[in-house]
Amino acid sequence: MMFKIIVLSILILSGCSINPLKSQKDESLITNEQPTDVLFVPGMGMGLWASIMPTKSESENYREWEEFNRLFNEKGFNLKVAEIPAMASVDQLSKALIEYIRKEFPADQGRKFHIVAKSMGGLAVRKALADTAKNNTHLSNQVITFTTISTPHQGSPIADMLMEGKTCTMTGKIFTLFFSPVGKLFSRTDGYGFKAAGNDLKTDSKALEIADDPSMKGRTFSFGANLNCDAACRSEFHDRKKPLSEVLACWHDMLVNDYGQLENDGLVPVESAAAYGTYVETFDGDHIAISEDDPWYKGEPIWQKVFSRVLENIKEFEATSLQARADSR
Repeated sequence: MMFKIIVLSILILSGCSINPLKSQKDESLITNEQPTDVLFVPGMGMGLWASIMPTKSESENYREWEEFNRLFNEKGFNLKVAEIPAMASVDQLSKALIEYIRKEFPADQGRKFHIVAKSMGGLAVRKALADTAKNNTHLSNQVITFTTISTPHQGSPIADMLMEGKTCTMTGKIFTLFFSPVGKLFSRTDGYGFKAAGNDLKTDSKALEIADDPSMKGRTFSFGANLNCDAACRSEFHDRKKPLSEVLACWHDMLVNDYGQLENDGLVPVESAAAYGTYVETFDGDHIAISEDDPWYKGEPIWQKVFSRVLENIKEFEATSLQARADSR
């Protein structure tokens, strides 16, 4: 039981990707048509294994998730998933992302694509766009739109708390007794691991001071999420009494009660998620549930609503752009 609590806590603090491997991708999704590519950039990776092997990518979790791929296909897009480290600083994530894009989308082929990024992945994309603009290789020339989902553009007070060793709920208190020595055991100084990632997510992090590529203006969108429920919290997406939701709900309440009534998803305040690009919508969900589909959650999977809306927004942009070009002729 104690081991389960420890593992659960590590998963929670990883914040973004707890998906078990899904069944193999349905080959029927592959057609002769060439739909527009959407590059999905995940957030910080799976807790325990990411702490042990932070440089390893967890992109296969999404590539092998049949329903996730099917949703993109049904919306008329081809899903690509970025191979970036599971747990690293914004700078290291950005470097890995640029390398992946140059390999997957060679600039000399003129391939264009959309980017959708979750959580910390959004900071990696912003940094990649900024760095390539600075050295005149301009990744933005290939990016049609860039959308972030619950990305802490202004950091998160929860990251401040965690990096200071503060806890929330009894599970968190038990966790800290074990995480401290474990954290030291796997501590790294090369920009990988929990400490590197966590420090870059703090509200006072220098990593958040990104000189954004101005050529992306008008092509960037953001979404946030809010755990909108009362003390019982028995909605179609949430149940506070489940261990994972209980901790996220505790962090949610702390941001509401102790940090000025901040709407948030248990990890990222909405105002932080909305601080980049054109803000589109706030989803009703917690930080992990909005991009996951697994037994930690009850009711209808919210990820389907989240990504359906994100892809619909991209299609609306494409339709508007086509109409604008037609009107200018």
